[in-house]
Amino acid sequence: MSDQGEKTCPLCAEEMDLTDQQLKPCKCGYEICVWCWHHIMEMAEKDVTEGRCPACRTPYNKEKIVGMTPMCERA
Repeated sequence: MSDQGEKTCPLCAEEMDLTDQQLKPCKCGYEICVWCWHHIMEMAEKDVTEGRCPACRTPYNKEKIVGMTPMCERA
């Protein structure tokens, strides 16, 4: 998928906004929206397991993601 135009989340098929596109939850490069990432983490907590990347199954580092600050370009 190219970086131009609209991106959609591969899990929920919703359009990804700028915040979603800045989320890089896994080193494999698989991109999902913030809502789906939160859903994966919530379900993992309920099951007392780790939230994992749907593509490569690597556990997500929640502290790294929660500590991110959105980068906004302002003119």
